[in-house]
Amino acid sequence: MNEDTGMDAPDTALLLDLMAKARAPIEAQLAATPSDPALLERVANLCRTLGDLDAAARYFTKLDALAPGTVDAGRMARLMTGNLTPEDSRTTRPLPTPFFRRPAFLPTSDRDRIMAYALESEAKFKPLSITANFRDGSQAQRRDTALRDQLGLSKIPELRDVIEPHIQAILPRMISDLDLPEFEIREIHLSMSLTRNAGFGKPHRDDVNSGAMISFLYYFHSQPKQFTGGDLMLYDRQVDPNAAVISEATRFVHADNLLVAFPCNAVHEITRVECPSPEFGHGRFAIAGFVLRAETQDQNVG
Repeated sequence: MNEDTGMDAPDTALLLDLMAKARAPIEAQLAATPSDPALLERVANLCRTLGDLDAAARYFTKLDALAPGTVDAGRMARLMTGNLTPEDSRTTRPLPTPFFRRPAFLPTSDRDRIMAYALESEAKFKPLSITANFRDGSQAQRRDTALRDQLGLSKIPELRDVIEPHIQAILPRMISDLDLPEFEIREIHLSMSLTRNAGFGKPHRDDVNSGAMISFLYYFHSQPKQFTGGDLMLYDRQVDPNAAVISEATRFVHADNLLVAFPCNAVHEITRVECPSPEFGHGRFAIAGFVLRAETQDQNVG
């Protein structure tokens, strides 16, 4: 039987907590030796893994000024701030998995319509499945104990006119930022999920979906936020396409009205959710989308 390669998300949460505790001492060390490129790079990547992308950008900018060309620090700073240039995508040097990030993505009226729809549809939410990635390279959709506290709607046609026009409007920039070749779009598939207390998603890829090129997640939640965790961990590319190295990842803290997109073949996971409230509307909500290319094209992603 093929072996699933996914590690448990609670282990990720523990490692992130240890890394967060180590941040202040390491930054104090950097303050004492601000011209140490290796230490500056270490702190920049630590902030990236912890989800403080603004701080990561500042440190990468300082590194670029101190030692131009070091780990392409300037390009890393632009990646953190969403300001990649066409020249950035032409390099053959390694780069963490590219992403497209937009806070305050939808107008407030559209965001509120989505939240209202989710609350009205509570009775329709069903248990979710997840993509399992195996050591022999095969994949399958299956139920998983990691998703015991995740429910969802596999189709949300009522919201297509709310979110799809906004996705279509930014697709050219999204494709460019994700360093993908131009392709003919077949469709954009949308679904909705709710993660409750103790729920999480193991590391996995989304390219099990035929023709999938881009994955995107639109986050929303009740105000004020009633949970912690449920963050997206986007792992850097490794020789092993299923590898998930915690020290080589970008974290996106779940925030209301935030959109994050990435290539479908990127390994990612959702960290464990802590939500004391049992109320349906207090959980972690997300709309998950896939941009699918026309079937007539080569199905290789990225």
